[in-house]
Amino acid sequence: NSKFLAMKTKDAIVDQIAEKCGSRPSVDAEKFDILLNVHATDEDVTVSLDASRTSLNRRGYRTSQPASATNEVLAAALVKLSGWTPDQTLYDPMCGAGTICIEAAMMARNIPANKYRKEPFGFEKWQNLDAELWQKIKDEADAKINKVRLAIIGSDLNTEGLDIYKQAALMMELTPDVRCIKQSVKEATRQTAEGMVITCPPTDDEEAPKKNIVEYYKELTYYLSRNFPDHDVWVYSSNLKALRNVPYGAEERLKVFSGNTEGNFNKYPF
Repeated sequence: NSKFLAMKTKDAIVDQIAEKCGSRPSVDAEKFDILLNVHATDEDVTVSLDASRTSLNRRGYRTSQPASATNEVLAAALVKLSGWTPDQTLYDPMCGAGTICIEAAMMARNIPANKYRKEPFGFEKWQNLDAELWQKIKDEADAKINKVRLAIIGSDLNTEGLDIYKQAALMMELTPDVRCIKQSVKEATRQTAEGMVITCPPTDDEEAPKKNIVEYYKELTYYLSRNFPDHDVWVYSSNLKALRNVPYGAEERLKVFSGNTEGNFNKYPF
């Protein structure tokens, strides 16, 4: 029982504090300073301090987190795995809140992944923190940020997601090199002779416009092949059945996990 283990761990800590300090401290489950991880197996228990405190995929550049938004770490991984380079035009015709577009721009400009993080890291609450060294590390990382010109274009019909993207892009000074506009995947077309597409389509019938995910994937790849000729088109989905029914042979298939969810990242040479 994980809750029992957590309670026993908490009791062990506060009892020791009470023995040394004379009183038992209270613990706020929501606003705490130190986070401990306890990992138990059949043979041993590992106790560790959590240096992050909150999930590292929460970069801090968004005011809200849409339920359907692509995980930031997954988006960054897809850009890296695709082999995209900043001199290529990059498209995401189903960009949602623009996660792939933003992560690609951050990677190209050497913007630290958690530069816009609002909450302090867990280790910043540790008593042995070397604040001077930490500030030096941040200053050195900021000095490596560049203003390389980019051509990154996203489009979607989700107004809420596009509004969230716009707020982030303005705060991060990504415009006009990174643009996300209101447009359907049918209307999305190439702006240059060659380039790359990276996108994450819906994964279930409820999210698919026609409420039939297999038919939607067939139609989707038809539009991608027609609208983005001479482009490397990468499609990530955890709906493996829908991907298997795409009427185009993938040139490359990569298995990518997002947490415990298995997905395929397929390259189609249109």
